[in-house]
Amino acid sequence: MSKRGRRVIIETRNHADGLEERSYSEIFDRFTRLDEHRNAATGGNGIGLAILQSIVEKYRGKAAASSDGEQLSIKVELPA
Repeated sequence: MSKRGRRVIIETRNHADGLEERSYSEIFDRFTRLDEHRNAATGGNGIGLAILQSIVEKYRGKAAASSDGEQLSIKVELPA
């Protein structure tokens, strides 16, 4: 967690093989999974980041996802 001006920034990274190096705005859509091998039986149902996005927007913040090809990064910015 860090602070930039009047904004608080929270960023987390997770190892994720096989992702393209790009921005992932669609990851915040309900029931979206980037890994096609994951399903409800193997873990997750694809709504966690949609819930995160709703909470962040309620507090006038922004959430973004990106990948460098090896890690998925989720960055949240909130007003301080």
